[in-house]
Amino acid sequence: MKVTEHLDALGRALALRGVSSVPKYDQIPPRQRVFLPETPRFGDSLHVEDGPDGEPWFYSSTGAPLAPVRDVTHAAERIARELAAYLPVVRPPQHHSGAVARASRKGIRDGQA
Repeated sequence: MKVTEHLDALGRALALRGVSSVPKYDQIPPRQRVFLPETPRFGDSLHVEDGPDGEPWFYSSTGAPLAPVRDVTHAAERIARELAAYLPVVRPPQHHSGAVARASRKGIRDGQA
């Protein structure tokens, strides 16, 4: 199986878990950009290379081995879990609605705070 076929299979498995992916096969080595739809600027670029056991593995952009390509399910679950762990860090802060902010300001002006 070609590297791009492994990356395509991973992309399909990630899609089932709500993770978006974009093939970057014009790069050397070919990569799959992965991210959660709610944080499209934060993600990882995965590639395939020989792993610790000599078989092809998926690797993160940091060089960390993720899983053998024969275990696409495990790789997709791990990647989805790791991306989700960063959501609280990279998601923009939630703002109060205008009504809450106005009520808070009014209470402060009226000496109620």
